[in-house]
Amino acid sequence: MRLVRETQELKSPEVLLRTAWCHVAARKQRVLINPSFQRQLLLFARMGCRWFPTLANVWRTSPEREMAAFRVFDAEDVEVGEKG
Repeated sequence: MRLVRETQELKSPEVLLRTAWCHVAARKQRVLINPSFQRQLLLFARMGCRWFPTLANVWRTSPEREMAAFRVFDAEDVEVGEKG
């Protein structure tokens, strides 16, 4: 997306995402990504192709935020178990 953004003058983040998607699809023949990653890519385009870790909860749905929190909790639990 950064390359497309630098080489072409596009009017909207949606067009940027679609143009970059078409470029990758033309080279790889097949592009499959989940809806969550699609939302993340669109947010990336809307942020001017810059990313900030603090944006993680912006693109996630409520169930995805809960699962991410569970993964962090589970990882902390495993680390404590390994130390003990």
